[in-house]
Amino acid sequence: MPQVAFELAQADHLTFTRAGDDLHATVFPSSPWALMRGETQQVRHLDGRSLAVPLRAWALSARVKGEGMPVKGGGNGDMVVHLLLNIDDLRSQMRQ
Repeated sequence: MPQVAFELAQADHLTFTRAGDDLHATVFPSSPWALMRGETQQVRHLDGRSLAVPLRAWALSARVKGEGMPVKGGGNGDMVVHLLLNIDDLRSQMRQ
């Protein structure tokens, strides 16, 4: 019987990176005040769904349980959403 071998390569993604079974995404705050008061960020998942991810005040990341990559044996890893701040934008907006 002939044998078949597959080689899989993981391609880079513009929004997500993978760490084990977890997906990591980076988002930008809607305003400099979002860091201080918290906000909900909409994150488009790999499957096209839009997830509402609440980021608490002063938090630079949030973990969404079960929204990562499939785990062998069942279940999913987590999605970790990171808030990326642009200091120059913060300075200019806070001066206004």
